[in-house]
Amino acid sequence: MFENIKKFVAKLGLKITALAGREYMGMSVREWFGMMDTGIMTSANIFVDSDKAKKTSVVYSCLRILGGTAGSLPCQVFQRKGDNSREPDTAYPLYRKLHDEPSPLMSAFTYWQNVVCQIHLHGNSYSLILRDGAGRARDILLLDPLSVTTAFNDGHWNYIVDRTDSKRKEVFDQDDILDFPNLFLDLKTNKALSTIQAGAQAIGLSLATERHSSKFFANAAVTNLALKYPGKVSSKLKEEIKKYIQEKTAGENAWSPLILSEGGTLENFTMNAGDAQLIESRQFQVVDVARLFGLPPWMVGAVEKTTSWGAGIEQQMIGFVIFALRPLLSMIENELNRKLFREYKRFAEFNVTGLLRGDNKSRFESYRIALGGNQLPGFMSQNEIRKLENLSPDPDGDTIYTPTEGSAENGQTIETIDEQSEPGNPAES
Repeated sequence: MFENIKKFVAKLGLKITALAGREYMGMSVREWFGMMDTGIMTSANIFVDSDKAKKTSVVYSCLRILGGTAGSLPCQVFQRKGDNSREPDTAYPLYRKLHDEPSPLMSAFTYWQNVVCQIHLHGNSYSLILRDGAGRARDILLLDPLSVTTAFNDGHWNYIVDRTDSKRKEVFDQDDILDFPNLFLDLKTNKALSTIQAGAQAIGLSLATERHSSKFFANAAVTNLALKYPGKVSSKLKEEIKKYIQEKTAGENAWSPLILSEGGTLENFTMNAGDAQLIESRQFQVVDVARLFGLPPWMVGAVEKTTSWGAGIEQQMIGFVIFALRPLLSMIENELNRKLFREYKRFAEFNVTGLLRGDNKSRFESYRIALGGNQLPGFMSQNEIRKLENLSPDPDGDTIYTPTEGSAENGQTIETIDEQSEPGNPAES
């Protein structure tokens, strides 16, 4: 049914603008298309759907950065200890699933990359939890968001999945579906607004600008030619001259020499890309679309734009992690923890430490303080720091430095006073 509707929409193609004002079943064509996740007809007369949007350079770049960064981060399983500390639980069966291979069908990088892309393209990303006889998760299968519909039943959400591997529709309880939503969750359908839907107008304008630029340069950026003749020109000659000019100035024949007869003279009115503000318009659309995805312009190639996230690549990267990536990862972590783990002492978390590492000088200075520089108490061992730097452990590197009684700040020695000695007399060593 849904595939037939998609084919019908595809057949409409350029005719959608003529239908936009009509209503079907009480909804406008725009609303109908939006409900079926087939796209939105924008004010620029450009039809924008997830498939067309992801093929534009700026949307592809945003998805590549967000999805690729999330996919490169290790998702680890930790165990809470009694002293409020935690440690990676690599022996737990789900550790390998989340860290290396959610299912035999794909690696962890591919899985997390596509989860993030689906969230932005479709509003929700769904995964089926396959459990063993004891109810423990054994595999996590990524689903096609367009094959999933929802229904609220007896206080629970049911997910109706049209699985291609089983050739039939199956109904799953909410406890067996990982549902990662974008912003603006619709409580009636449990569907969220996709970034593509939210920014359809901006993406449509970007596509319209790109289409106009292509035509502009395909015609050698010539907007008008004025031909002057000393006398009256017949209609037949006008058509012949018009056809001749079009053949000589368009496409592959651009810049070919023109030969005019009958005493005609040519005035060329050209408009270059700068005068037409095409380059400026396209640059603005890059920034506008990047803003939708929460990315600073420099990350998608708009290097002429500055950022208020701080000076230097280190501060800007920290801003990217805090404002763009961390909220997305926290939402994913919450869904994993409430549906995959039946006990509070274990939880999943993405390790973003590598993204927050500064330059060598700043990093080594922080390590020096962590080790107990200036005779202050240390809070990290040499091996903990060596692990962060991907170095092998030192046999004697597990001790955390604690200053002795005779040491002081700045590395100076303090003379101690024996409690039994008389005031004013130096204590015996």
